[in-house]
Amino acid sequence: MSVYRKYTCPCGYWKRSPGKCQKCDKPLESSGWGYQFRDEYGSRKTGTARTKVDAQRAMARHIDKGKLKPTSATLVGLIVEYIELVSSKHSDGGSRIRSSLKHIEKYFKSQRIQTVQNRDILGYIGNRNTEGAAAGSIQKEITLLKSAWKFAKRNNLVEHDPFIDVSIPSPPQQPMRPVSLEDEERLWKELPASSLPYYQFIAYTGCRMTEALNPSSTSKK
Repeated sequence: MSVYRKYTCPCGYWKRSPGKCQKCDKPLESSGWGYQFRDEYGSRKTGTARTKVDAQRAMARHIDKGKLKPTSATLVGLIVEYIELVSSKHSDGGSRIRSSLKHIEKYFKSQRIQTVQNRDILGYIGNRNTEGAAAGSIQKEITLLKSAWKFAKRNNLVEHDPFIDVSIPSPPQQPMRPVSLEDEERLWKELPASSLPYYQFIAYTGCRMTEALNPSSTSKK
C-alpha cells in the first residue's frame, strides 16, 4: 500500500518522480497524487486524487469497507501502513500516533506479524516500564498496536489475538506533599500587601472565592 505524487506528460506517460518524458522528452508536470493497494482477493488496485490527503482518505474509505489487504509481513511495517491510511482522519495529520511508533519499532524491529504472541506484548509493556515510560504513553502505544492488529485481522492476515489478558496497571498515586511553614511564608511574601488578608482568609477558613467576594450570596442557617 502506498501514496505517491504523480508526474505526467500530455502524451500519457507518467512516473513517480520529476524528470523528462521517456517518449517525447518533454518535462513532466505534477498532476496530483496516486495510491495503490491490494484488495481482499490480493489483486492490485490503483487510484488518483487531487491532493495527498484526498488519496489517504480514499484508501481509508477502503479500510472502512474492509476491502483493503495489508501487504507488510512485519508488525512495524503493518503499523506504518495503518498510520499512513488513517492519518487523514486525525486533525493533526497523525503526528500523535506517529510519536508512538519509534518505541514500537525499537522493540519489535523486524519481527513478523505471525510470530507475535501474548508474551511479546507483555514483554514490550515490561520493557517500557523499565525505561520509566508513563502509563499514559504505554496506553497510547498499546492502543496503536491493537488498532493495527484489528486492521490485519479484519483482512484475514492473522487469526490469533496476542492482546488477550493484556492490561496496563495504573501507576500508584503519589501522596501530595503538605505545604511547609517555609512555603507558606514565601507565598505570603509574594502577594501584594493590600490583598494579603483576603488570600489568608480564604486559605485559613476554606471559604469559597465567590463567597468571599460576595458574602451576601451565602444563605444563613
